[in-house]
Amino acid sequence: MPTFVGWRRAGLAFLYDESGRAYLGDFGEFKALIEGICYAYARDLLSIYLDAAQIRQIFIEVKIMALKLKQAAEWISEEAYLQGELLSDIKHEYIDGAVYAMTGASKNHQRITANVSGELWTQLKNTPCEAFASDIKVKVGSQFFYPDVMVVCNDKTDDAYYTESPVIIVEVLSKSTRRMDETAKKIAYQTLTSLKEYVLIEQDFVDVEVCRKSEGWVSRHYFMGDNVAFESVGLSLSVADIYARVDNEDVNAFIDSLNLP
Repeated sequence: MPTFVGWRRAGLAFLYDESGRAYLGDFGEFKALIEGICYAYARDLLSIYLDAAQIRQIFIEVKIMALKLKQAAEWISEEAYLQGELLSDIKHEYIDGAVYAMTGASKNHQRITANVSGELWTQLKNTPCEAFASDIKVKVGSQFFYPDVMVVCNDKTDDAYYTESPVIIVEVLSKSTRRMDETAKKIAYQTLTSLKEYVLIEQDFVDVEVCRKSEGWVSRHYFMGDNVAFESVGLSLSVADIYARVDNEDVNAFIDSLNLP
């Protein structure tokens, strides 16, 4: 269902369609549209869920508004995006002027992220490198992404909220993000001169894919019983440690096999 989020203070509003695309427009226009359709009071920051009839009506109006605001909606400056992220409770990724809302993470997603970032924090203690998880952006040309985990060494980016020089990026895959992580993000990340490894970890089954710059970005896959070398930071992890506490069929079958008499 569509969600409408606005900031009266900034005079801006993001309107999300069913694909997660965010349209930037005037808060007053969106507020009037919402109140006219569902007779709800549009607060400074709001989420309104509509019934089927209201959804049909709102999207007719939205299409009309989108045509009217086409130029503004199709392109948002980097400065406006970065300012909006400081105000928003929802994270967005920025791709060549378009803004996309990010979905929430599952428990398995968070378990994998915590397992990897925790091991990296321990490994990198007292070194010039540090690990970041989820909330720090990476800038790639005219794009901004939120990697699940990344390591930055000797960061020279003059911004508190993003970096341009990770040495390793880790993405935890889901059905909704797999295509993006395996295609557009993979291509974008590999243009970073600092990046040495790109790691993709499935959460619904066991598969750790590592692409290394030193090997021409060829994919190598690791499964239960294997050890994975994160060469860029000198860390070796077992696949079992990466999937510790994760609840999926592959992990459960592996645990059961260890308990066999």
